[in-house]
Amino acid sequence: MVVKRLALLFCLLIPFAAQAVTTKTVYVKSDAANNGDGTTHNDAASPGAAGAYNSLANAFSGEATNLVTADRLLVVKCLGASADSSTPTWTGFTTDATRRIQIKCDDTSAGACHSGVWSTSKYRKATSGHATFDFTAIANVDVIGIQAENTGAAGDSRRVFDITSTAGSYEISGNLIRYSGAGSADPDSNCIHARGSATQTITVYNNIISGCFSQGIKYFPQGTSQVGIFYNNTIVNAGGDGFNADGDGTTDSLYQKNNLVYGSTGSDYSFGAGFSTTVQTTNASEDATSPNVGLRSRTFTFVSGSDFHLGSSDTGAKDQGTDLSADAQKAFSTDIDGQTRTGTWDVGADELVSTGGVLNQNNVTGGMSKISGGSQ
Repeated sequence: MVVKRLALLFCLLIPFAAQAVTTKTVYVKSDAANNGDGTTHNDAASPGAAGAYNSLANAFSGEATNLVTADRLLVVKCLGASADSSTPTWTGFTTDATRRIQIKCDDTSAGACHSGVWSTSKYRKATSGHATFDFTAIANVDVIGIQAENTGAAGDSRRVFDITSTAGSYEISGNLIRYSGAGSADPDSNCIHARGSATQTITVYNNIISGCFSQGIKYFPQGTSQVGIFYNNTIVNAGGDGFNADGDGTTDSLYQKNNLVYGSTGSDYSFGAGFSTTVQTTNASEDATSPNVGLRSRTFTFVSGSDFHLGSSDTGAKDQGTDLSADAQKAFSTDIDGQTRTGTWDVGADELVSTGGVLNQNNVTGGMSKISGGSQ
C-alpha cells in the first residue's frame, strides 16, 4: 500500500516538475530575395522555404506566440548587407523575465557582426520614422551587437530606442547607435529614450552612441521602482545633452558607471530631480559636468572622426574606470568588441589594447579583430 501511494504521488508531481527554458533560434538576412521560414541563415530558394526571414518584421510575424506558455527564449540572429527598414509589430507575444526576445548579430556567420565601426556591409536596422526599435508595446527584449540608426530629419519624438510604458526589463549592449539624417536638435529626438511609466529595469552598456539630434541617452522614469543601469557607454557629438537623467526623487534608481561623453552641444551630463538610489562612479566628460569631479574636462583621443575606439595615445579614458566584473547590478568583463577588459578598466565602450592577437569575432556583443598596436 505504501508503495502504491508513493507511486501515485510521483505521478501527480510529474506535471509540476520544473523544466528548463528552451531556446529557439531563427535568422534574419536583410538582403535575401525571398522571405524564408527562419530556420537557417541562408537565402530561401522560394518564399516560405528553408532559409532566413528577410526582415525583423517578418520574423516577428512568423514567430509570434506566448513565450511564457511555450517556456521559450526566442533568439533572432541578424545578418545581411542591406538596411532592414521594416517596422516590427509585437502582436501575439507574451514575455517575462526569462521567456524573452533577444535580437543580436548572427555570430554563427563569419564577418556578419560589426567591428565597432559603422559599416554598410553589415546588418543594420534603420528607420526614418518615430523609432528604430519601438518598445512601447513589448517588454523583456534584448538588443545585442546590432547597428541601429534613425535616418530621418529632426522631428518630435524621433528616436532610435523608445522605451516607455511597458513593464519589464530591457538590455541594450554592444550596439552602434546613431542618427544619420539631416537636421537640428529637437527636445525629444533622443538616441535612447527611456521614459517609462511602468516598473522597468533598463540595462545599457558597451554601446557607442553618436550624432543624436538631442540627448544621447535620456533617462526620465515616470513610474515607480524603475532601475536604470548605464555602464561603459561612449556618447559623442549629441545635439543636446550627452546623458540626461531626471528622477522623481522617491522610488527610482540610477546606476551610472564608466561612461564617456564627448562633444555635446548641450552638457555632456545633465541632471534634474534626484533618485532614491544614485550610484555614479568614474564617469568622464570633455566639459565640466561629469558627476565625478576627477574625470571632468578630459581630453579624449579616438582612432578617427568616425571610429570611436580609443586611440593609442589616449589618456582621458585609458585606465580611468572601475572593474565591473563582479558588479551587483550588471557584471560583465568585455568591451564592445568582445575584448576582455583587464587591469584598470578604460572608460567608455572600448578597452584599449596595445598588444595581442586576433580575437574571434563570434562573441556576445558583436565582435571584431584586435591587432597589435591598439584598438581598430
